[in-house]
Amino acid sequence: MHRLAPHPHFGLVALAAAVLAACQTPPTPEPPPPEPRPMASQTCPPVRYPATAMRIGLQGQVRVQLTVDLQGHVTQARLVEPSQLTIHSERDPDPPAAQRRAATLTLERAALAIARRCTLPPVVGNYAPATAVLPFHFDLE
Repeated sequence: MHRLAPHPHFGLVALAAAVLAACQTPPTPEPPPPEPRPMASQTCPPVRYPATAMRIGLQGQVRVQLTVDLQGHVTQARLVEPSQLTIHSERDPDPPAAQRRAATLTLERAALAIARRCTLPPVVGNYAPATAVLPFHFDLE
């Protein structure tokens, strides 16, 4: 009777397969989405009315686009043009253009400074930064 001998490399192949199976780590499960938190409105420092703008009676709205990281911190702020500003002054209803432009710049800079210090609710269900547009109102009344 003829007896079949195992192939000399059969044992090595089985051993290699067993070692590979033991060394492979199971796939890492996807991280769970962040726990939803109650939605709260943005928190921003109080608006400080620039004296230059107040002096000529400039008021209105400055809109700022914010880029917010996953924790709700502002990483970027830029103006959304044009700012909607008007002069409300009985003393000088038509100030010189240079004075008006200087006052406009101070309001826009004030809005940007406030926006950079705002905190928005954390981004839930999204793994990329988000953007939002916030209006900042400057009213003399």
